Amino acid sequence: RFQSGDGALDAHGVFAAHVPLALEGQHGTEVVTLEAEVADVSRQTAASRASGLVHPASFYVALRRPKEWFVGKGDAVRVEAAAVEPAGKHRAGVPVHVDLVRRTWSNVLESTGEMAGHWDSKPVDATVGSCDVMSTADVATCSLTAPQPGYYLVRARARDEKARDAVSSYDVYVVGEGGDAGWATSDASEVKLVPDKKAYEVGDVARLLVKSPF
Repeated sequence: RFQSGDGALDAHGVFAAHVPLALEGQHGTEVVTLEAEVADVSRQTAASRASGLVHPASFYVALRRPKEWFVGKGDAVRVEAAAVEPAGKHRAGVPVHVDLVRRTWSNVLESTGEMAGHWDSKPVDATVGSCDVMSTADVATCSLTAPQPGYYLVRARARDEKARDAVSSYDVYVVGEGGDAGWATSDASEVKLVPDKKAYEVGDVARLLVKSPF
């Protein structure tokens, strides 16, 4: 809750409320709701509410995800970035910094008094590459290469004229020999399958990543 209070309607039946919408740590779109209740002289009430969007900055950083989720070891990850205003217009001339972040997990088996115990997995991020682009009326591009197989995040960041951050990211798997497992260890003894694409056409060959806990 940002603010609450009481007030009186003016001669035109209007009450104006000014609420600062400074959302600390905001990186995405938020929805705020204003609720009001009015009572007349007979104490009968009428209530209503309205909602609105709060954008984290005056534009968004947009990243185009590759069609395939898997990238071969030694192959470049092609980054396509743009600065897009809430109305959909591309904003040119915005410096955008892009990081390639390798994520591993610190896995600790905690004793719970039971035979199996409990796995506690915490992500550990390390930036292994970066590039800088200037937004255009279309998309700006750069390339990043992962040094070894694993799970990676492509993370872009820019700041608007009021020093507000606009952040975007997507994930990719770099596949090949060597490297550590790109997933957390959990208590569930299950095998998860990750396809290389979200959708396939007739005749396509699917590649699957097998997340094995064993």
